[in-house]
Amino acid sequence: MTAPDRRTVLRGGMAAMAAAAIPGLAVAQPLAAAASEKLVLHLEWLPQAEFAGYLVARELGLFSKRGLDVTILPGGPDHPALAEVATGAAHIGIGPSSLLFVARAKSVPVKIIALPLQDSIFRFVLKARNRILSLRQLAGQPIGLRLGGDEAEFAAMAAKQGMTLADFKVVRQDQSLSGFLEDRYVLSQVTTINELILLRNEGYPESELQILSPAEYGVAMPSDCLFTTDTMLETRRDTLVRFIDGARDGWRTAFADKEAAVQLLVSRYPELDAGHQMDQLKAMEPLVSGPDGGVPFGRIDTVAMERMQQEMVTARLLPGVLFLNDVVDASLLRDLPEG
Repeated sequence: MTAPDRRTVLRGGMAAMAAAAIPGLAVAQPLAAAASEKLVLHLEWLPQAEFAGYLVARELGLFSKRGLDVTILPGGPDHPALAEVATGAAHIGIGPSSLLFVARAKSVPVKIIALPLQDSIFRFVLKARNRILSLRQLAGQPIGLRLGGDEAEFAAMAAKQGMTLADFKVVRQDQSLSGFLEDRYVLSQVTTINELILLRNEGYPESELQILSPAEYGVAMPSDCLFTTDTMLETRRDTLVRFIDGARDGWRTAFADKEAAVQLLVSRYPELDAGHQMDQLKAMEPLVSGPDGGVPFGRIDTVAMERMQQEMVTARLLPGVLFLNDVVDASLLRDLPEG
């Protein structure tokens, strides 16, 4: 008998989930590992396709196969992952790499252990009629930014042109696009996996927008990094390796059959829109796997991280250069099983 392909495994997992929810529907479920070690993952935001790899791994038993009982907690402005991990309420968190550098500079004992996303999810958009050649053209004008840490990349972009955020009229941007659509600010901070998709749906194809990428300025800061505490690294190293391995399997499974993955997400979280989740999952694939699909899961480019740190210092987001080993531990990735 040949081994089942990922499509079969994924849809089998969905059937098992349905069986648990619908009385009388009997479907054989895979046996969990004899001893399940409890682990809490705290998302940066609410459950959605942005976190499909972890959600799929939990629902289909890819974590339990590795002896882990993983609880996934939602994030958001009122539930910051960094605070939950730092206080021990969660074991692993997901958050922007820039925030982890700032936290470590403040002596918060957390470290990045993997970069599932190889680029920033953020972009900065203007309507085509407001097109610029230099950020200097926006001096004194209203711009919408997500404050509280997510503005780091724009601050670094501005520093490249000898500017600071004080040179702009910064408006605190919420999660909606109304401020941008109604011209309350000329530039808006968006994500490739959410607002850019919504803008297209609002009748703004990319041809009618100017999209500024942090990578074009050499200041891209990877989003959605996995991080944990020094204590976890010292006491539960093998647990963390097994978690990353399960997450890697979850992302591969989700990308192998996106339709089934989206159906799983919508079944588990009925408030999600299937069409939007499909668009989001497609946008996640090049971020996780690289443009050509060949980037190993979680790869940490230490040279790029050093460069990112220096850009943060230049933009006065960090008081000074830190020892990279105090912020990043790439050794867990080297312990992953082959495959």
